[in-house]
Amino acid sequence: SKNKKRPADEFTGKIVLIGSTAPSLFDIKPTPVSRLHPGVEIMATAIDNLKRGDYLRSPEGRFLYPLLSLIIVWMIAVAFFRDAGRRQVDGLAGMSEFLLLGVSYASINFTSTYINLSGPFAIGLAFFAIARVYAAASSKALETSVLRDSVERAGELDAYLLLIRVGAFGSSIAEGKLKRICHRLEKSGAEFKSVEMLSHGQKGIWSLLENSLAVTWAVQAQDQAARERVMKDVESVTAALATIVPRYPGKGENGARWILHQGHILGGEAARAGWDKMFAEAQVRWHQAGKENGGQQP
Repeated sequence: SKNKKRPADEFTGKIVLIGSTAPSLFDIKPTPVSRLHPGVEIMATAIDNLKRGDYLRSPEGRFLYPLLSLIIVWMIAVAFFRDAGRRQVDGLAGMSEFLLLGVSYASINFTSTYINLSGPFAIGLAFFAIARVYAAASSKALETSVLRDSVERAGELDAYLLLIRVGAFGSSIAEGKLKRICHRLEKSGAEFKSVEMLSHGQKGIWSLLENSLAVTWAVQAQDQAARERVMKDVESVTAALATIVPRYPGKGENGARWILHQGHILGGEAARAGWDKMFAEAQVRWHQAGKENGGQQP
């Protein structure tokens, strides 16, 4: 216009960029912000970053990233080794992966330093996937239990079933706590035995058996010395219950009750039916003992 309305020193001390934004002029580049970003805006951003010193920095992390990857792999491996439970292992892996993504997202959105944790994230996720598949595939193949040992034996066997109830009916005990109790009971005594559990959270009729532990032994019927060793082992397990269970309190009554049932089963494939009968008989004895105690279970 004839009469200038803008100040004559408007661009004094400033950097002026002149460029095009029309796609047909081919000064369009892809960026994380947009697939079609004008080149002049890219240059303006670069110059502004240099002036203000707020350009994106990414530390190399030559030692930090490998160390972080090893820590995540180690945590997941220890959880699998200790058989912490599927929920606990999945929760640990998910929490660690979520934390890595959260740190990366927060660093690039709220700071000028990008902490790229995609490497540890990918390594942790890959290891967890492989470990989960391996655990599922090997759980049956590598299983060692009294039931499996009974199936592989021949002849008549003396079977022992120690049925344990941890806490009162309806009490809540976390699966991880029950697993730790099982592991400690397995280490008590010296004889080969199986310590198995039915965790909380069961529905319907199975809720009547929740928080139950079953400890089993099986020896040849003619082996008197083995039977005596098993009875000593039973004493060791029941004595350990008094010190182990109070360490892992749940909601409700904190304690354990048990009953020992002995019987004879046949080795081989007939052992499965024999143990099924043993468990049913132990349940019947449990309730009979409760009636004899005035309604109080043993």
